[in-house]
Amino acid sequence: QYDQAGLMVRYSPDCWLKTSVEFEPDGPSRLGAVVTVAGYSDWSTQDFESFPEAVELRIRKRGEDFIVEYRRSPIAEASGTGDRWSQIRIAHVASPGSSPLYAGLYACSPKAAGFEAQFDYLRIECG
Repeated sequence: QYDQAGLMVRYSPDCWLKTSVEFEPDGPSRLGAVVTVAGYSDWSTQDFESFPEAVELRIRKRGEDFIVEYRRSPIAEASGTGDRWSQIRIAHVASPGSSPLYAGLYACSPKAAGFEAQFDYLRIECG
């Protein structure tokens, strides 16, 4: 439970956003996003019934808003629908002062050992 892997953008320990696929052993896996601003967090999820071989996640920044999206990997989708991005969340996360924005991968297994996640690539674009 709560084993997850995904993307994170972070201004500080009290101001960040993450999105992930979370494995649930007794039910459907979940796509989710957690937003923390001024130390207050909220969490949004949606069931992800049919788990493909690969899922792509992306976070796009527009001003002080972040758009969180996913798509089933075109490699895993023989139907050709794998190239459509679906929205998970839009969140307003303002930079606290002049803090730089950090971005990268994360994975965690808070309850027990043994979780494995594989990342095939990471692309960060500025501009």
